[in-house]
Amino acid sequence: MPSMTQIKASAGSGKTWTLTQKFLAHLASLSPGAARSGACTLHGPEEDWRSVMAITFTNAAATEMQERVLKVLKERALNLDTESAPGLTPRDARVWLERIMHDRSSLNISTIDSLLNLIVRMSALAQKLPPDFDPVFASSDILDPYWQAVSNEAWQDNEDLRKLIASICESTVRYSDRNDFKAGDIIRNRLANILELIFRDKLEDLTPAEVFQTWDGKGLLPRIKKRLFSLIDTIVRADGKCADGCDSPVVMDKTFKKGLQKVLIVAEGKLGKKTLSASLAELARLRLDTDLLKALDSASFKKSAIKTVKASGPVPDDLAKSYDELVLTCNDLLPIDHLHTQSRIHEPLITMARLIHKRYAANLQHEGLVPNDRIPIMVRDILSGDFGVADALCRMGTRISHFLVDEFQDTSRDHWEALKPLVAEALSSGGSLSWVGDVKQAIYGFRGGDSELFDDIAQDADLTCMLDSGVDRQTLENNWRSRKEIIAFNNALFAPLEYAKNCELVLVPDDEKVASYQGLVGEVPSLIQDAEDPETPILEHVAAKMAQAYQKGAQKPSPRTLDGGRVTLIRFGEGGEGSDGDEGKVTSGMDEVVDEQLLAVSLVAQREHAEGTPWADLLVLVRTNRKAMELARHLSSEGIPVITENSLLLSDHPLIVQTIALLSFLRAPEDDVAFWTVASGSIVARDGERDVSRPLLDTELSLLSRLRKKRRDLNGKDTGRDVDDDDAFEEISQDMPEALLGDSILQGKGRPSLALLWQRLHPEAWETIFAPLLDASGSITPYDMVSEWYARENVLERFPEAGPFLQRFLEILYTSQGRGIRSLGDFLDYWNEHGQEEKVPMPEGMDAVRIMTTHKAKGLQAPVVITPWTSQRTRTSAETMVVEYITPLHPQPLRALATCKSFFPMRTAMDLKDAFEAINRFYVAFTRAERRLYVFLSEKPQGDGKQLERLLELAGPAIPEALPWSEYRDVHEPAGDRAEGCIESAHSDPLEPGKTGNTAARAKAWDMGEREGYAADSAWSPMAWMPNLRLHFDFLDESHPRDRAREEGVFVHACLEEMARLPEGVRDNAGDYARARERIVTDLLAKFPWLGDGTNFRERTAAELSWYAALDERCGWMRYGLPEQSIATKNGKILRTDLLVLHPEGPMVIEYKHGQTEESFMVSYHAQVRAYLNTLKAADPSCNPLGVIVYLKPRRLHLVFADGTSLAPDGPVRGNLASVILLAEEEFARLYKGPAGRSMLDPADGNNEQDEEGGE
Repeated sequence: MPSMTQIKASAGSGKTWTLTQKFLAHLASLSPGAARSGACTLHGPEEDWRSVMAITFTNAAATEMQERVLKVLKERALNLDTESAPGLTPRDARVWLERIMHDRSSLNISTIDSLLNLIVRMSALAQKLPPDFDPVFASSDILDPYWQAVSNEAWQDNEDLRKLIASICESTVRYSDRNDFKAGDIIRNRLANILELIFRDKLEDLTPAEVFQTWDGKGLLPRIKKRLFSLIDTIVRADGKCADGCDSPVVMDKTFKKGLQKVLIVAEGKLGKKTLSASLAELARLRLDTDLLKALDSASFKKSAIKTVKASGPVPDDLAKSYDELVLTCNDLLPIDHLHTQSRIHEPLITMARLIHKRYAANLQHEGLVPNDRIPIMVRDILSGDFGVADALCRMGTRISHFLVDEFQDTSRDHWEALKPLVAEALSSGGSLSWVGDVKQAIYGFRGGDSELFDDIAQDADLTCMLDSGVDRQTLENNWRSRKEIIAFNNALFAPLEYAKNCELVLVPDDEKVASYQGLVGEVPSLIQDAEDPETPILEHVAAKMAQAYQKGAQKPSPRTLDGGRVTLIRFGEGGEGSDGDEGKVTSGMDEVVDEQLLAVSLVAQREHAEGTPWADLLVLVRTNRKAMELARHLSSEGIPVITENSLLLSDHPLIVQTIALLSFLRAPEDDVAFWTVASGSIVARDGERDVSRPLLDTELSLLSRLRKKRRDLNGKDTGRDVDDDDAFEEISQDMPEALLGDSILQGKGRPSLALLWQRLHPEAWETIFAPLLDASGSITPYDMVSEWYARENVLERFPEAGPFLQRFLEILYTSQGRGIRSLGDFLDYWNEHGQEEKVPMPEGMDAVRIMTTHKAKGLQAPVVITPWTSQRTRTSAETMVVEYITPLHPQPLRALATCKSFFPMRTAMDLKDAFEAINRFYVAFTRAERRLYVFLSEKPQGDGKQLERLLELAGPAIPEALPWSEYRDVHEPAGDRAEGCIESAHSDPLEPGKTGNTAARAKAWDMGEREGYAADSAWSPMAWMPNLRLHFDFLDESHPRDRAREEGVFVHACLEEMARLPEGVRDNAGDYARARERIVTDLLAKFPWLGDGTNFRERTAAELSWYAALDERCGWMRYGLPEQSIATKNGKILRTDLLVLHPEGPMVIEYKHGQTEESFMVSYHAQVRAYLNTLKAADPSCNPLGVIVYLKPRRLHLVFADGTSLAPDGPVRGNLASVILLAEEEFARLYKGPAGRSMLDPADGNNEQDEEGGE
């Protein structure tokens, strides 16, 4: 017999236990030995256990219920539990266990998303999808590649696309209400939002823009404007006139009349004529700009009637009707004008989004990316028709007869519409539906959750018509979670909400704002069907729904409930939320401004822990992830262990932050922030007694930073005189470390890096800690570098609590090598793009305070719950949506893609539903507590806090009185922990939450005696067994502004790099080599398409590459060379060569130049290559490096030696002329002997003075 059961389960009432019982009851009604049900037959065998489906809201809830089912079966099999599954005998329980354990994947307990995904996957081929399709959770992941491709097409030769993008940009700029913005970001975000609406079929039946207005005067808006101005003129003219049969004239209030006249004056000033004589086309061009909107607002059409003076005669009925019509006309003008404006803005955007969607749909079968929001709609389509459900069940291979749905109040309409056909099929075959939920806990409206479904489906005639005895409604009244005192508090606090009038007071706690919530249900299309009377005010309608949810919501203590709970309300001073200005904040001992509630959470947590409460028993619930992170950092600085959702992120762990900083510093030694981070971090900075994190760099390094800042300030100050760098020293010389006084690097021009300054100050520490890492930075992989550094610094032993984070990071480094990520630059690029997503698994049994948002706390509980910042504002989303507006001027609701402004009744309904959810969030938060609950209040609340205060006011004396924060602090804070006038707090490095330090007691910097273990291994270097040749994996990015000459140079460089990577066999065969070069040019032109526009660039490039290939065939450079290699100077500066040739007589640097051959450029190129050569010679003084600059356009070459000498046909050239010597190919051939030899010039004949930059 079909049945439907609604179970209303308040917090802690045992809904999971109830669902488990029902699941097992269905199992008990089936035969354990039954064959698999024949879903593809009309009359299959007896039902089996796969026909029972339990659906949960989250994967965690599904896992919990699976474990509950197995636990009960095990206990019943051992005859330990006779209550949880009374219908099962121990023998049956053993049989069920065996069946389930053999095929646990068929235990149908999963999320609704998993079920819908399975249905689509089983029907994938019929839907023209690959069965292994990937759900995509962000529409931008689909948008970005197509948007880039469309942009490139427009850039190349697609004039239609170019015009469309120009139209998008124009409408974005013209109609935007922002003063400054990045158009590219706005356009991309809007396209992503529109694409998501297209995926969800929400962008159908939009009202055409012509309905609102055309430029020739057709449409609604010109007629509304004309009627508006006509009515205003009629009313203004009636002032001072007598009504028929009356001797006393109508005398209007002067301010009232002036406001009406101002509208006409402003409009006529913009039209250049009287409003009554303006044509509809002219009125169409009259925009409601700021001036006109202000005039309309000052006219104050919100009055219920014409405002007159006391001595005025009566207002005639026809004039009163004109005013009523004026009010209605003005009320129509603003929303319709807004919809028109927004439709114009979005028209080209919608066109572009539909174009992108069309291309996406064409590639869907190949790419297999399906938006997750689209899947419920796909399931709805799959299950539609006469045989849709039967076909889907046949593909799934099972028949589902019994549905149990958890957390139904958070189910979306799309999900229910997809699930409903399966439920209807089950009921038609004698199956059942049980749904569990609690509208008081509906807090996922922002994700599409529709709490009204919880009661609506009990009245769904499509389902209830199959029942014999109606819907069975049950309520779980007992609270099995909390102590009696907490149950009593929550009962008293939320009891007033059983009455609709109280709900109205709570939904709109500001009495002066009630008037702005007086829209009618009939004006909101989504509410019309749900309301008995369309004339019902929206506020009254939502309040009635709220009262229905909280009706009979009081809970009873369970038979096992204990006494001894406690609820503590703590009230903070004015602005105690710390959200407005600096009120409610105090100054710490380090001159920081600290939110009082941060200090309060810390104090409460420490007090609870001192009384014996484990850290893990403390749960802090906040509104946003930003607050969770702020609180986590503060508690960590106080030495309190914490765990948040984001605290498991690798990128936020202090040791990983330091490691990434080290890699960044090794890649770019001039990166001051990276060096500051690693040098001040807890891995490198050590204390003589124990390892600690220092809040800042050592005093000397901080001083150096001040020096640099002072130099910049003095150089940038308009002093009326030339500023010498010595001025900076004069101002801080008294604090200057003695080791730096007189140092030439400080007194010179330019901006030396902090690393270089620190090297000067601590040479021994530099050589021990950083120099070995820099020396090896390009020659070993990031994995080897980090592994060696961790071993050198004994990181895993010193920080055992960070083991999971460190091991996971090493794993990422290692696996990235297998994907070809072997250089510092490549890995850092990868990390910057994907590192924010990397997490470590949740540690089991970790004793730490849990901090999470209220949304994440659904289904959880804790012995002690703290709820700070209850006064944060709830902000209705301002994103674009399909806005509907009902007006008697048009037969259908007007629908446009727009932002939902406050003058739309639809926005009123949204705001009130948000207010409803805000109260629900408080209910969820307060009912998580088992033994103790702390609620922080504000003296002057804002946002949600006003609703909570009104609720406390309605609850009256049943609620304990709130303690002032100062009183609670004075009673519970240990003596001596607070200085007069300020709250002391340990100062922590913002990069390192969880570490503390005392700046007053800071040890002197870099006492190498603390690193005695290093002394015996002073020659240490990472991966010391590697060859001592500085060949580097890394290379710098060639990013630059768009410039054709530069782009051509980059392109040719890229071609030469690819040529150098070709196998020798290809280069040895002239025909294969030519074809390979042609393929390289073709492939790269696909990435540089603009270079081929209207030029013979391809032909010129092919000729240049052919010339170089012939030259290289004689010289053999590519055969022995390594392309795009970086070399590091001793002080850590990275230099990159185009080709490094390992010649038997000494290394050679080949540098390609494609552009200018003017003298200034040639001097610079010569110095560049000379720096390379001096770096190589500094690494190996016995080598004889040689440089060759290849000028591709003029087909010339230039020889460079380490001492700056060059070669001309008639001999060596030194001095300034050496930079500008160019050799023709024939001349070069006479001076260079090819692979077997070197230049005829003996470098020993030259002046071998080392270049300062490379030789140091």
